[in-house]
Amino acid sequence: MGLTAYNPAIYDAYFTGIEGEVDFYVEEAMDCGGPVLELGCGTGRVLLPIARSGIEITGIDNDSGLLEVLRGKLNGEDREVAQRIQILESDMAAFSTEKSYEIVIAPYRAFQHLLTSVDQRQALDCVYRHLETGGRFVFNAFDPLQEIARNGFTLPVRKDSDFIDRVTGHTVSAYFSRHYDPELQVLEQEFVFEEFDLSGESKRRWSNLLLLRWTPHGEMIHLLERSGFQVDALYGDFSGGPYAGYGEQIWVATKA
Repeated sequence: MGLTAYNPAIYDAYFTGIEGEVDFYVEEAMDCGGPVLELGCGTGRVLLPIARSGIEITGIDNDSGLLEVLRGKLNGEDREVAQRIQILESDMAAFSTEKSYEIVIAPYRAFQHLLTSVDQRQALDCVYRHLETGGRFVFNAFDPLQEIARNGFTLPVRKDSDFIDRVTGHTVSAYFSRHYDPELQVLEQEFVFEEFDLSGESKRRWSNLLLLRWTPHGEMIHLLERSGFQVDALYGDFSGGPYAGYGEQIWVATKA
């Protein structure tokens, strides 16, 4: 997996997802009817809306801090919603559950935390084993080809945004730098966060390192078909727009 550590305290405030993503995955889950398995469920940004829609869902993640936040959220949910949710701390390339699923999802580019094609194949094989025949694997990833063409293989440190720490009320400024390794197809992104109190005084600074592997669509088709999947659709956005050959990839594949 390609992340040294998310900071659970500010995860929901900063890593807010992609426009249209939650609605898309809720609709996919409702179309299949469940049960659902989510890879990389994190703090439940997608998992909880699916459970609230009446669908049974299992969430897998290997980050214990994010799962602790999710378990805390369950205490604030209605009992029937919480009972639809099962949480498993595990690696998406080596998980095992007693259930089989009508749909497996991997929102927010979670599949890209798998940093080698070997890890990707192992994860796809796990997904395949846990799907019912005819079940779907739906996930999104990002191909940075256009960004590399525009900016080169290295992007110097730049400010991303400010956000409010929901616990302290302090302002946090987020910066990032980025480097692409074209041989390994790995993006290395370093985040730097600085927290300011209400008077504007800097209180602390910390960093996180994120590694993600990108996969061109031809290679992804090969990986999926090798694991027994039939590719049904590839969209370029969550409204079903066409894929341009780079950028967001929204994949829908079926267990044959």
